[in-house]
Order: sequence, then structure tokens, then C-alpha cells
Amino acid sequence: MSFYSTEKYWMAGGTTIGEAIFAGIEAANVKYEELSNGWWLTDSGVEGLLVSAIAESLGSEQSEGESLVMELPFRYILDWSGTSRRRGRPPTTLRGMNKADIVLLNRDEKPVCVIEVKRMWDRARCFADLARIRDLVLQCNRQHDGSLRRGFLALMLAKAATANETAKQRIGKQAEQIGDLIRGGFDSKGLTLRCFAGPVRDYPEKYRIMYDEGDWAHAGFCVELSSGNARAG
Repeated sequence: MSFYSTEKYWMAGGTTIGEAIFAGIEAANVKYEELSNGWWLTDSGVEGLLVSAIAESLGSEQSEGESLVMELPFRYILDWSGTSRRRGRPPTTLRGMNKADIVLLNRDEKPVCVIEVKRMWDRARCFADLARIRDLVLQCNRQHDGSLRRGFLALMLAKAATANETAKQRIGKQAEQIGDLIRGGFDSKGLTLRCFAGPVRDYPEKYRIMYDEGDWAHAGFCVELSSGNARAG
């Protein structure tokens, strides 16, 4: 399995959504590293900075007339997508006051992609986000006359080297483990599911010397769910 992005939804700036997300994750961590004199986002509960940097990176790649919104309630996504009204109650994942971290809108101001952001991997919380992304795409895709095409869960991986493995090797191993766990334990209900990691960045030498730290590295990680021959429900 390759952990570098192979998704083909290109943005106007010549990059993919996944690549723009990875650029935002790295920018956020570098900014916090500079502000905090060497800390990383995984050291502090500052998820908002991560969301903001990813949104800025995505926005810089959109074409004229496209836009994005943050903290958009699910009910607006359901309404704006133009999806046909369906019988019965919506899935429990779509009820209540849930909001999407970032929503990409096309030139008609219809949602085409949702992005949920987590500071780090947590199985329960990430699976819950994936279920919400899945059910939004299923409810709002073209099979129901909706505009939504895909969704992403984005997070950051950070690892220290050990006596036997480099930090980069450990990130690759964690990415594989997370990908295997998701593919084996998450029901995509027919949506296309892909997991991939971004470029790895090392902890700067000046901070390693300053804090007498070993080799650390970080990278972005994404899970993409996209519509196709998916079953509803």
C-alpha cells in the first residue's frame, strides 16, 4: 500500500485536496513550533490552529468563485447540497448540532467536500468522525441529486526514533497500522475508502540540541471517503 496521495480530485492551483491538507498540517505545526520555541501540536490541545491552517491551504488552491466555510452545521450541508428529501429519520450521526470543520463549496455555493480534523489518532473519536463523513456523503451524493462528492478525515502523526527504527520508519508503520485498522474495522457502506500519509518532516536540529531530544518526525495522514456505487442507509 502506498501512503502517498493517489486521489485525483485536482484543485485549481494544480494540487490535490490531500496535498493541500498535508501542506496545511505542516504549516500549522511549523508555526506552533516557532511560537512555542519547539513544541508541536501533538504536545498541546490546539486543534483550532490546525483547522485554520488547513482551511487557508485549501482556500489558496481554489479557483475564482469557489469558497469554503468552517464550522458549518450538518443541516446546512444537507440543505445546500440539493439532495432530494428522503423518507424516515436521518441517521443518528447526522442529527443534533454536529458541524463540519471545513466544507468546500463550488461556484454555485454547493458543498462538494467535507473535511474533519483531528490533532492526533484516537480510534473512537476518529471512527465517529468517519461515520459522520460517510453518512453525509451517502445522504448528499449524486445518487440523491446532491452535490457532495467526498470527505476527508485529516490528522497528524508524530513519532520518535528508537534504537532499531528511525522516526520516519515508525511513522510509516503507524500509517500502515491505522490504514489496516480502518479497512478492517470501519464499514464504508460501499464508498471508496483510501488512506494515505504525506511527506515526513524532521524535528529541527536546533531544538533537538536545545532540549537534548532524539530524532522526531511528523507527517499528515488522511482518510478519504468518496461516492460511487454506494448503498444508502
